[in-house]
Amino acid sequence: MRGSVVGGTRAAVPGPVRLPLGPWLRARRRGRGLTVRAAAELAGMSPGFLSMLENGTRRLNRHRDIVALAGVLRVSEAELVEIESTRDECLSLGA
Repeated sequence: MRGSVVGGTRAAVPGPVRLPLGPWLRARRRGRGLTVRAAAELAGMSPGFLSMLENGTRRLNRHRDIVALAGVLRVSEAELVEIESTRDECLSLGA
């Protein structure tokens, strides 16, 4: 466990905070200066589907969508899969 010693006890230092996939996708897309329509077109998907991903009402589970979005957002496919899998962990913990 990471941490620092404070007053003789080890204080936990939190790791990096990860946004859920939807807000993360939106932030990354906006950071690239892309509209929903432009990003969706580049990824070969409908703007409605990308919007649903960003709002958390749809899952990112098709390989072709993962590959396409990773390319548009300039991130690794593994990073997208990791963020999406965090959703399952939160749901199983009742968060």
